Amino acid sequence: MFCTESSVIVHEQRMTPVPGHIGALMVSYLACVAPGRLGSLINRALYWSENRRRRIDFMIIGIQKAGTSWLSARLHEVPDIQLSYPKETQFFKFRWRPEYDQWSPERVRARYLRRFWSPPRAKILFEASPGYVVDGAIARRVARILPDVRLIVVLRNPVHRAYSAYNMWVRNRQWPLSFQQTCLPVLERARQASAQHGDRLSFYQSLGLDVPDNLISYGLYYYHLIQWFEVFPRDRFYVMTTADLNNPERLADLLSFVGAEREGVAAMQLGREAAGKHLGAPISDTDRERLEAFFAPYNQILFKLLDVPDLDW
Repeated sequence: MFCTESSVIVHEQRMTPVPGHIGALMVSYLACVAPGRLGSLINRALYWSENRRRRIDFMIIGIQKAGTSWLSARLHEVPDIQLSYPKETQFFKFRWRPEYDQWSPERVRARYLRRFWSPPRAKILFEASPGYVVDGAIARRVARILPDVRLIVVLRNPVHRAYSAYNMWVRNRQWPLSFQQTCLPVLERARQASAQHGDRLSFYQSLGLDVPDNLISYGLYYYHLIQWFEVFPRDRFYVMTTADLNNPERLADLLSFVGAEREGVAAMQLGREAAGKHLGAPISDTDRERLEAFFAPYNQILFKLLDVPDLDW
């Protein structure tokens, strides 16, 4: 029998410290009447004591239809890196509860870790929820709970991203409208909002983030990033494009960014085709040119934000 300065009782929702003498009495009692329960409690207490200081090292926060599933799978192949289960935890979006706003960051982090990395088996932990990047409220939640996290953003030519998303809707949702029938009303609403707001953030905030409006709004990357840049320093971000995904040098740089060895790129199955691609028929020249004209000025302010002449996407 042993007694530390403070024993621990593990509840389903949280750990509560118990004064040492009370904890010792409880341990003695359990040892007599419920030895199996005692072993379970001790194992859980030791497990969470060991891992309570663990952190989530990085997140892939966007963008949908840019290859984030492929990248997540390749990173998970690196021995020092562990992906959450499921890949898209959606913890800071659909699974966020109002009471989390009142909880301490430590308590929320413990819930987050326990739910999606049980047990944490690698040195570096990450998740990939590509819908996070579009929402400023999520950026503020992540900054409060995970102030040291590193953030990866994968960007794709917004025209190709929109068309890929449309084809996914056709395949998964049996979407009944043609691309042109879907796109034209969304573009018209976006043009009207632009005429009213200019290129201010209020323009983006006036657009919808649900189907079908996200055909356009998800491609306005400048507005996504400035909301995250407001709450995280720029050096926390690694921005890459879909064209970078099979580039060993860029992936080695990414591994270094998240704290892994560059040599880990050898464990990645590069050249592997992305599963479940929604290609459909090629986009028509008319639809492509229409979208390129719409996105062009927003791409330019994105390039200025990133301090690059353009992006190879």
